[in-house]
Amino acid sequence: MREFKELQDIIDIRNSKDDLVHSEYLDIVKYKNKEYPIIGITIGTKNKNVPTFGLFGGVHGLERVGTHLAINFLNNLIARLSWDKELRREFQNFRIVSIPLINPGGMDHIARSNPNGVDLMRNAPVDAEIESAPKPGPTDLSSIILRGAGKAPDLNNKAKSVAD
Repeated sequence: MREFKELQDIIDIRNSKDDLVHSEYLDIVKYKNKEYPIIGITIGTKNKNVPTFGLFGGVHGLERVGTHLAINFLNNLIARLSWDKELRREFQNFRIVSIPLINPGGMDHIARSNPNGVDLMRNAPVDAEIESAPKPGPTDLSSIILRGAGKAPDLNNKAKSVAD
C-alpha cells in the first residue's frame, strides 16, 4: 500500500491499543499500481443507537488542513483517554466516528478529485430520505435559476463505501 505522512498518521491511530478505539478498512482505492486505504475510526461504544459525532476530512485531496485537524483531534483524545477516567465513562453513552482522509488518492496526487477524476463533494445523493423543511436559497430569488438537482446519481463506489 502507498503511504504518505497523513496516511501513516491515520495508520498509527488505527494501531492504537486502547479498547475504546476501533478501526477498519472501509475500502481500498487503486490507482496506477498503488493502493490507498480508506480507514474508518470509531471511539467509544460500539452501540450505533447512541448520540454520534462525525469527524471527516480529506474530501478534496489538495485541502490537507481538515485531515490534519481530524488527526490531531483524534490523537489528543486518545492521549486523554489514557488518564481521564470520567471521559472513558462518558464514552459508554456516545461515540465519535471518523474518516480523517476520505480521498487518499487525491491527497497523494494533490488533486481536488479522486484518482478517477470524481469530485467526491459533487458525487453524493441529492434525494433526502426523510421530509425536511424547505430552505430558502437562490432559486427563491429568480425563476432563471434551476431548482433542484434532479434524481440522485449512481454513486461512485468509493463515495458509496463512505456513505454506508
